[in-house]
Amino acid sequence: MTQSPDPLLQLPPDCLHGALRLISYMLGEARSATDADDVLTRMAGLIRAGGVPLDRATSIVPLLHGALERSQTDEVVDLCAGGSGPWLRLEQEYRDATGAPLSVTLTDRYPNLEAMRFARQHSDDRLAFHPEPVDAMDVPPSLGGLRTLFNAFHHFRPDQARALLQDAADKGRGVAIFDGTDKRLLGVLMVMFAPLGVLFLTPLIRPFKLSRLFFTYLLPLIPFVVWFDGIVSVLRTYSVPELEALVAGVQGDHQWQAGALPIGGGVNITYLIGTPR
Repeated sequence: MTQSPDPLLQLPPDCLHGALRLISYMLGEARSATDADDVLTRMAGLIRAGGVPLDRATSIVPLLHGALERSQTDEVVDLCAGGSGPWLRLEQEYRDATGAPLSVTLTDRYPNLEAMRFARQHSDDRLAFHPEPVDAMDVPPSLGGLRTLFNAFHHFRPDQARALLQDAADKGRGVAIFDGTDKRLLGVLMVMFAPLGVLFLTPLIRPFKLSRLFFTYLLPLIPFVVWFDGIVSVLRTYSVPELEALVAGVQGDHQWQAGALPIGGGVNITYLIGTPR
């Protein structure tokens, strides 16, 4: 079993997101930085209005199904999965909507093994996981199938994002990327109200911790960092033209499709899908 490195060494490029991960670690809600990511995912599902809950966005299922068919596979390798991403719900919705078989393997550069085991157990073993670290820019050839990323691509700088896409093309793998942060003005404005969500919903987060109340109400670090992280994430989200510019520099014979999928309320999911011709 791999051991997670010290959390201070795992801070992502945007320092405010790293600060919130570190706060989560310090509060005792997580034993590693990857555990902290899962805490943040749960918090974001409750309080970040600017992020789309992709596991509820059934409208992505046709896109996902099409990508799997064009890639001639029923296997998914989910990159940057954290604990499970949207798959606990999305896997069931996919099978219900398509009637097609689906095999999902969760991976991460810093795999949260406890959370992944939880996902496997609560999916009746339909979700598998890879216990070793997986670099999204250099995925082992043994991990076949369609590669997916959910709400993670905006964390990659343009050179890293292009390297991720190039690796999929070089190894003949399809890739499907979905980002639920909306870069348009409405998405930014929605994130502005995130601190109000923190204040109202923090008492509902379980397990209950007095330290979380302290950093929310007495010393409001969490509302501030959640707000700032939301703004940074929204602004770093790749627009459709930016995605198209990225794939223009990718060598190979992949077919690329970038777009924005409306899911209601004036909010879009941005997606990029590449499949072998």
